[in-house]
Amino acid sequence: MHRNIKKFILIVAFYFIYTQNIVTLEAKDNTLLLNKSPINIESSSLEIFDDKKIAIFEGQVRVNQKDITISSNRLELSYAFNSMSEDISVKKIVCTGNVLIEFDNQSVTSESAEYNLKDNQIILQNDVIISKDEGNAIKAEKVIIDLDTMRIKMDSSERVQAFITPPNK
Repeated sequence: MHRNIKKFILIVAFYFIYTQNIVTLEAKDNTLLLNKSPINIESSSLEIFDDKKIAIFEGQVRVNQKDITISSNRLELSYAFNSMSEDISVKKIVCTGNVLIEFDNQSVTSESAEYNLKDNQIILQNDVIISKDEGNAIKAEKVIIDLDTMRIKMDSSERVQAFITPPNK
């Protein structure tokens, strides 16, 4: 289960990225490195506010890379631009509205997903369900993932629920 959660963390955190070169992030020894990798982002609209360093994708946003799909109503990307090196670095990514992440027979749903690179933290909120098609699932209102320590905290005003199905033999 730890390996699946770690894989989930990496997918949520690193497959939202849009820059001039379209890059993704990968974890290596708990540090983040930029690698060029093809990624496809589709939406009904894209608006870039260069003065605020924000790109907003709206309307049936869909992010694809290999076997991973992320969809939401809106994706907002905050970035910084280094004029000396002409590099773009992502500061924060926020997906809102019907967030769905699908990979390896697993899915994650929530109403919002935020990845803050400064804090190196992912926050999923409102009706978070992490599930695998064999029937295993975790349900919470809020999931906080610290990528530095790999600590995962799940909270709910009622109760966090885990559904575990024994493997078929």
